Amino acid sequence: MRNNILNYFLKYSNEYISGSYLAKQLGISRVAVWKHIEALKDEGYDITGISGKGYKLANPYNVISADYIMKNVQTKLFAKKTMYLKIVDSTNNKAKRLFEEKVLEEGTAIIAKEQTNGKGRVGRKWESPSGGLWFSIVLIPNLTIQEIALLSLVFSHAVSNALNSYLPTKCNIKWPNDIYYNNKKIAGILLEMSGEIDEINYLICGIGINVNNKSELLSDNINRISTSIIEATDIHINLNNIFLDVIYYLEKNYYLFLNYGFESIKKGYIKNCLHIGHEIIIEQKGRTIKGRNIDIDNMGNLIIDTGKRLERVNTGDVVLL
Repeated sequence: MRNNILNYFLKYSNEYISGSYLAKQLGISRVAVWKHIEALKDEGYDITGISGKGYKLANPYNVISADYIMKNVQTKLFAKKTMYLKIVDSTNNKAKRLFEEKVLEEGTAIIAKEQTNGKGRVGRKWESPSGGLWFSIVLIPNLTIQEIALLSLVFSHAVSNALNSYLPTKCNIKWPNDIYYNNKKIAGILLEMSGEIDEINYLICGIGINVNNKSELLSDNINRISTSIIEATDIHINLNNIFLDVIYYLEKNYYLFLNYGFESIKKGYIKNCLHIGHEIIIEQKGRTIKGRNIDIDNMGNLIIDTGKRLERVNTGDVVLL
C-alpha cells in the first residue's frame, strides 16, 4: 500500500494530494492513509501536510520507486524485475551476491540511492552520492569473451543516446565506455563477468550517471573532470523517468547486437566518439601510444595512426590532446 501511495506522489509530483482522494483511490480509510504516510516519513521520505490542501512529497525527482519502474518499463527483459536499495557497497557486488545465491533472475535491475564503494574501470572508485543514478543489470548472454568486451561499446552508445534527450547538446563517448558532456565525464559503465573461456555464467553491467548530484560535492581529483545533468541544464530530473529511458535504449542496443552484431552499432558509436579523427595518447601498463585515432574496427579496437604505422589498441586509457 505504501508503494501505491508513493506512486501517486510521483505521478503528481510537486502537487498536493488530499487524504480523501488517496483514500478513495486506494479503497482505504483516511486514517489508514495517514498511518501509511507517517510510515513513509519514518523511512526518510520528506512529506509535508497542510490542512485543507493535503500532502506533498518534497524533492520527488530523487525518489526511486521499484514498483513504479516495473509498472512503466517498456522492455522485454531489462528491469522487468527491479530492486531499490538505499545504501550498498556497490550495485555490481550486490547483484553478484544475490545472483550467486540464486535470488535474481536474468534482466533484474538493482538500483541504489548511494554506493559506499562504487567501482569504475581498472579498480578506480566511482563516487556515488544521493541524486545520481547508480544501477546494475544481470545478464546471461550466449556470447564469447571477445563479444562480451564489445558490450562496453554497445551499452555506452545506448546510454549516450538516452542522455541526449536531457541535455542541450549531444554528449560523446570516450572509448571504450565513458560518457562525456562538454569534455567532462557524466556517466560510465563497468562490465564484470563470471565464467570460463568457453562459457559465460553471468554478466553484470553496472552504470553510473550523474543526474541531480553536483560535482562540487565530489573529491577534488574527481570534481574537476566531472559534470552532471543538473549542472548542464539547471533542471532536476526524475530519476525513475531517466532510468526508464536508459533501460529502453540499453535493451534496444543489446538485441541489435545479439541479432546483427557490432556492425549494427558501430556507425553510431563512431559518430558519437569524442576522439575519432583527433590526436590522442593511449596509456597502457609500461607503454604509451601517441597518434591519430582514425577508426574503430569490428572488434571494437581503436585504430591509431602513429605516423610510422597503424596500431590496433584493445586496452588502455585514452588521453585527449
